[in-house]
Amino acid sequence: MENYQTLPQPSFWEATKKGFANILSFRGRSRRSEFWWFALSFWVCSFLLSLAYQPFVSTEVASIISNGISLLIIPIMVRRMHDRGLWGIL
Repeated sequence: MENYQTLPQPSFWEATKKGFANILSFRGRSRRSEFWWFALSFWVCSFLLSLAYQPFVSTEVASIISNGISLLIIPIMVRRMHDRGLWGIL
């Protein structure tokens, strides 16, 4: 534990900004706080977006759009797994 150093945690806005900047990148690492702050902001934005387009499209189209938007969180999940050492090949 002597090599352990505490790094400053990103704020909500820093984590969200970094997450959206790397939304399609599978390379690198994501810290726990970055992952959770980004996940919170992503799901809130996704929910608000679904409320905005839901009255204009059918239920099937709305579910396809929602599932497509949900796929965008996968890269940050992969980066978080890489940071945890679960995927050493990436």
